[in-house]
Amino acid sequence: MCRTCRVAATLLLFIALTSGTGFCSTTAGAARAQAKAVEAELQKAIDRAQAGFVFIGGGSGVCISADGYVFTNHHVVQRHTTWDVRIYGLKKPYVADVVGLDPVGDVALLKIRNAKGLPFAPLAAHGDLRIGQPVLALGDPYKLGDLEGPPSVSLGTLCGLHRYQNDPEAPTPTFFADALQTDAAVNPGSSGGPLFDLNGRLLGITGQIMSRFGGKANSGIAYAVPAEQLARFLPVLKRAQGSAVAHGTLPDGLKLEWEDAKPSKPGAVVASVKSSSAAQWAGFRVGDRVTKADGETVTSPHRLMGIVQSRPRGVFVSFEVQRNGKRIGLRFALP
Repeated sequence: MCRTCRVAATLLLFIALTSGTGFCSTTAGAARAQAKAVEAELQKAIDRAQAGFVFIGGGSGVCISADGYVFTNHHVVQRHTTWDVRIYGLKKPYVADVVGLDPVGDVALLKIRNAKGLPFAPLAAHGDLRIGQPVLALGDPYKLGDLEGPPSVSLGTLCGLHRYQNDPEAPTPTFFADALQTDAAVNPGSSGGPLFDLNGRLLGITGQIMSRFGGKANSGIAYAVPAEQLARFLPVLKRAQGSAVAHGTLPDGLKLEWEDAKPSKPGAVVASVKSSSAAQWAGFRVGDRVTKADGETVTSPHRLMGIVQSRPRGVFVSFEVQRNGKRIGLRFALP
């Protein structure tokens, strides 16, 4: 059994023991000892996660390098280009400059001035994520950690992958194109905070809460920008010199068949291609069923849009389409 699954199973066992279910004393004693060992491991995971946490104004962030690069949400830092920040566990105050903005993806990259040897949490490399695995969400909800306190830590589960969430009513149109979903408690002030697994891998940064009736309180559904997307945008954000970067999309002149999206017919069907358009030059034809994009399986039109819109504009992406019973490969730079 993997470590995260073992932790979850032991925590459930501990709950059962403390709720009065019928175990013999020997079994109960062994289980309590194991639960204490798991609690110690969980505390180690929390300590690792807190080490790179950054307090930014009324929001949160995470340091991803010893020389002071920090990820947070765009809506946390959009009002200013320079911020006084605090790194948990360090007494020294720091100043950070906004070096790159992604208003559409709700991401910002900051650089702490004269930084050297800072505690940090590197972005997780590509790896398998499992729905239901335990995760830790760190944040500064309602500024409870100000001015000297630690970040808040909540334990939850990874509830969903590849969520495509738009916010068309936002002043600046934003979307989480390939989001992670968690039920860990995320509230105002937690925006930009890191999401970890129990092995200490930085899975992404939380930034959006799904709520009803316009409220902004935790409802058990929060979304995080995944580490893979952050890693793709990191080089262009570093070069942005404080300006905004752009997301990729499908070529102009291409229309998808949204009503054809069915579990029995995975993929995204091309409904129309405008003559002499960028889509036609890219090689798309009416009736093409897109089944892969950038090596990822396309299950629906939403998934296709999630894949391309979670990449920076200008990167080359390969596509696989089914056309008249044949596999056709296409490759072009995302517009």
